[in-house]
Amino acid sequence: MKTFLILFCVAFIALMLLPMAMRAHRGFEPIPPTGMPASAVWLHQGVSMASSDPKGLWASCWYVEDRDSDRCKVVDYQGVLEYEGDYLPSNSQRPLRDDALHIQSVPPSTLWVWGRVEDQPVPVLPLKNGLIMVPSLDQGMSLEHITQP
Repeated sequence: MKTFLILFCVAFIALMLLPMAMRAHRGFEPIPPTGMPASAVWLHQGVSMASSDPKGLWASCWYVEDRDSDRCKVVDYQGVLEYEGDYLPSNSQRPLRDDALHIQSVPPSTLWVWGRVEDQPVPVLPLKNGLIMVPSLDQGMSLEHITQP
């Protein structure tokens, strides 16, 4: 009976502490993985009850001067590549410079659209300035279903 009471108390305390731990974990932002710049943006997806691993993606865009193009990369929290390619603003054929490529932090589930050319899901990346970066192969895709944060 005493063992049962001790186990009951431990379980009760654990259940009481769980919401606090989840709130603390929600605010946790991991360090960008190898291969991602320090300026990469963490796109938080929530809390995993099955593990302590963060859920989300890292995204980064940069201007490539010698090619006069924008390049964007999306990886998981460990650095596993989800997508990388040349990008353009959805409303322009001209690349943006680094000072305009500030990705808006949004839930990763809102990034993916069907890439007609790639014939697979591709990420579109909303910027803080209101523009949306799309893979240059899919320039002109319909973005009606995408809502800005």
